[in-house]
Amino acid sequence: KLRNNIINSGLKEFSLYGYEKASLNNILSEAEISKGRFYQYVKGKKEFYDYLIEFFLNSTVDTVSENVDWTKGDILERLKETIKIRINTGIKYPYLFKFAYMINREVEFRDYLAKKKKDIDFLRSKYHSDSIDKSKFKDNSNLEEHISIIKWTYNSLMKDHFEKADYNLDDENINELYKEIEKYALIFKSLFYKN
Repeated sequence: KLRNNIINSGLKEFSLYGYEKASLNNILSEAEISKGRFYQYVKGKKEFYDYLIEFFLNSTVDTVSENVDWTKGDILERLKETIKIRINTGIKYPYLFKFAYMINREVEFRDYLAKKKKDIDFLRSKYHSDSIDKSKFKDNSNLEEHISIIKWTYNSLMKDHFEKADYNLDDENINELYKEIEKYALIFKSLFYKN
């Protein structure tokens, strides 16, 4: 619980104020931890910030890798399942995605991303190849293009809902998001799948 409090406090502070303006005192106060105890875990603000970037990358890649049912051949079902996993991660760590949007604009993040590139590329290739039932798609379909459109739509829906709820989704927000995901799944089936 203490670890999650520290992580959530850090994600919130950095996502709201960026690295330069973020206050370690605010993080410690919100997490209800003393400086002495905090410094048992990390050396300072920069090391903690770096830890949160690593935490974001690991939680995204590992959580999806470990929880997606890779035997599902329907790519739409797989992508819906992934979004639900990511939503649950966002509920546990409400500012994780706002933090992610913020760090995506920073040069240093690209270095971390390069380190995780192998894991991310492996995960992406699993999406596009492992047990995908390509016979569901219309003849002469561009599978990569269709998957990109679906992922972009689902990611945009998720981002919009998190922003609208100020990154604190409640049951009503979650149900509304799931309904939209289902609505778009039907649209994608009619556009990309055989009848």
